[in-house]
Order: sequence, then C-alpha cells, then structure tokens
Amino acid sequence: MNFEEMIINKMKYENKRKCQLPQRRELLLYLNNMMLTTGRSDAFFCNAFLAEAIQLIQNSIFLYEDGYFECAFYSLRESYEIFGTMLYVENGEDKLSDWKKKKWIPSASDIRKDMSNRKTKDFIEGYKEIRECLKNYFSKYEKLINKSNKIIHKQGYDTFYTYRMQKKFDIRKEQKLFLNILKYSIGMGILLLAVLDPISIALADDKIERKIPYDLVTEAFDYSYFEKILGQKDIFPKILKTKFYKKFVSQFQDKEEMNEGIYNVIRNYFWNVARLEEIQKQKDMLSSIQLYELEILKSGIKAAAFYYADSFICETTSYSGSSWERDLSVQNKTIQINDKRFNRINGNTFISIIFIENEKLYIAHDKKLTEKEQEFLKRLERTSE
Repeated sequence: MNFEEMIINKMKYENKRKCQLPQRRELLLYLNNMMLTTGRSDAFFCNAFLAEAIQLIQNSIFLYEDGYFECAFYSLRESYEIFGTMLYVENGEDKLSDWKKKKWIPSASDIRKDMSNRKTKDFIEGYKEIRECLKNYFSKYEKLINKSNKIIHKQGYDTFYTYRMQKKFDIRKEQKLFLNILKYSIGMGILLLAVLDPISIALADDKIERKIPYDLVTEAFDYSYFEKILGQKDIFPKILKTKFYKKFVSQFQDKEEMNEGIYNVIRNYFWNVARLEEIQKQKDMLSSIQLYELEILKSGIKAAAFYYADSFICETTSYSGSSWERDLSVQNKTIQINDKRFNRINGNTFISIIFIENEKLYIAHDKKLTEKEQEFLKRLERTSE
C-alpha cells in the first residue's frame, strides 16, 4: 500500500465510531424471515413498497454499526416515508401514476393528516380506525421519527462525527433511541399490512383461521412481535375489536372449520393417508387437481409426493418415508403422451407423470407401479379431459 492509499484508507475510517448493537442478531434474523406480502391482486404493487421499507430498516443496522450514524437514522426515516407513500398511492391509480412519473406528492406527515380526514374506501377507513385504537403506538412512532430528524439535520454538537469520538459522548443512550425507532418501524410495517390486507389478521385469529380454506400469499399477523419485542400485549386484541376487522371477517363467520386432515393438505401441503376419510368429508375445499390426488391415494397407490410441472410447490404424503429427490430435469415440455411416463427411475425411487386437466402431475413413489395401477391412472387422465 503506497502513501496516498494509506491516506485514503485513513479517511475511510476516520472519526467513525463502530459498535455492535444489542439484539442485532435477533432483529436481523427477524427481518430476514419477515414476509410483508399482500396477495391482493389490486394492491400487489404495494409489496415493492413493503420490501423496500424492510430493506431500509435492515440497512440501517449495518450503517449504524459501521459508524455512519446519521445515515442509519436517515434510512429508518426513509422507511417511514416509504410507508407513507404506499398509503398515498394505494388510494388511487392516478396517484401511483404521479409517483412513477416523479411528479409532486405530499410528504409522509401530510399524507397521514390527509388520510385522517378522508372518507373513501375500506382501506382508508381501516387505517383511520386502527390509527385511532392504537393512537399511543402511532404517536410514539412519529415522536421517535421526529427525534431522528435532530440527528439527521445535525442539530447539536453531539451529531458531529468529531464530538462522538470524545469520552463524554454516551453512545449507549443513542443506541437505545436507534433501536427503539427500529423496533417501532418494523411494527409499523406489520400494522400497515394488516390494514392493507386484513386477511392477515384473520389468519392470526384462532376463531376464524380454520374457516379460511385457502393457501394464501399473505402471512398471518405476527402479534407475538409486539408482545415479545415491544412488550405490548394489547395490540392484537384492540385490532380484533375494530369495526374494520369485524366487517371484513363477517364473510367467514358461518363457514365450516377445516378438519385436521384437510387443513394439512391446504396449509401444509401434506396428505396424511390415515385421514383420507376425514379429507373426503370436506373434499369440496380442495382444488380440482387435489381432488384427483385424493382419488389416487384412495386407490391404494402409495404416492410419496405430488408436484406440478410449472410449480415449485410439492405436496408430500405420509408414505414419503424414504429420501426421494425431486428431479427437476424431468420437468420439461418435451415429454409427450406416448413417452415412457411411468416408473421413470429417479435416484433410488421412481417418478410417474400423468396429465390432469392438461397439466403434468408428477407422482413420486418408492415402488414401481403395477400394470393395474398404471391403467387406473390412465383412466383418471381421461376423466379430466
């Protein structure tokens, strides 16, 4: 390293007070596993906003630990701005278009004030009601964001890099503030997804969850986050009492609950063969292709797993005791109806392919199918045409 490079390298680390934040591991792993995703087709674009906000929150941890403290606070404030912008553009296609074209849009604080005074669709009404019933949470979050502004805008000597290198600077006090903002920011993401897609609340509601016979993109509302990380046990009970949620969930109130067998098929992609009679009783909840899978298992064919040509979803069964492998190489569109489709060798097991409703259904099995079993599958194909 020459002298000039040494100077530049010194500049890179000069006056940067590095640290390791308390709870960093727990929070980073939580952020990594966080699934802030709505399955609402009309609001699918919001997933990009939610993902960006989580990325900004994640970035803030590393920025702070590397000594770029004001950038870390700014990253958290930017997640606040992204959440606000999402609220704004979700309220109309013209607003999303303006945002894409980089036209003027109001600030995050103005957006929130505007929404509090607006009467439009259920999303806005839901936001207003949840904001009101959780006003302490929203108020605390916004006060924390305002505190971050003092650091971002360099108000006070303690926001200067050189000052922070002095012994009298209390980094622990600032770390506490930073972590508080970070934790509330994560919680805000969870709350906004609940407003955007209340099915997430229903999926966490023990009285309703088994009445929703669908495999959904949206994840259940994580009320445990507020209880364990923020020590707030009243968040979820308050949301359950809102008119917004009660109106939404009324569509499921009189529905039949999924029994254990059908629940495992729909939610866990698992067929417990011992519960086939139970599954049969609620077969109307299955997809059209799953109905054929049910017939296959009822016939006595010991399928270890089912998967589709154009999907990464794999449904296993209680027959899947051996270590079969999903061979993606057989998933190609060159396989014709007259090719060898049964008992194709797949490692130590076998794959058979049938055509159900013009879809390739792959069946993994440990033992070769008999001629009788193959004929049954061919008849099943014909009934699906």
